[in-house]
Parts: sequence; structure tokens; C-alpha cells
Amino acid sequence: MNRKQIAMEYSKIIYSQGIEKIILYGSVAREEDNENSDIDILIVAKNKYDVEEKIYDTAYDYYMHDEENISVILLSNDDLEYNKNTNFINNVEKEGISLI
Repeated sequence: MNRKQIAMEYSKIIYSQGIEKIILYGSVAREEDNENSDIDILIVAKNKYDVEEKIYDTAYDYYMHDEENISVILLSNDDLEYNKNTNFINNVEKEGISLI
């Protein structure tokens, strides 16, 4: 299974009510990843505190079982709105792949 497939599988496992966006970005999204690359994922939720435990626990499980590092940025809608004009958000919007 390649890293993009792992990202899609991860998004299916963690998706729940309250999660509004799951976006793959970085080298895996650009298809420039190598054996040392992590899987960068931005998650936007209505209330990040309601979903964070499942999100981070599942990412940890992937690391422990598959030796794949899923690097998660979890933002609330308010966080996303506050940061919408930053280079980071602009890059994610430009190169990111929506997983849900």
C-alpha cells in the first residue's frame, strides 16, 4: 500500500460527525515522497476537542504497526478562518487533495 492509499484509509477510519475536511498535502500529495517522507494531513473540525483523541491515537497506531508517520494538523473552523491568509493554508489549498 502506498502512502496516498494509507492516507485515504486513515481518513475513512477517523471520519466522524464533526469533521468537515480532511486534506492530504505535502510531498505525498505532490507525488514527491520518498522512504523518509511522512504523510501530512490537515483536518478541519467543528470542535477539534471532540475528535482529537481518535485522530491522534489512530495516527499513533499507524506509526506503531506500519511504521508510517502520519503528521496531523487539527484545526477548528475558527482556527481555519483566523489563519486563512497564511502561507501554510494557501499552500494546502493550492496543492492539497481532499480525502473526504
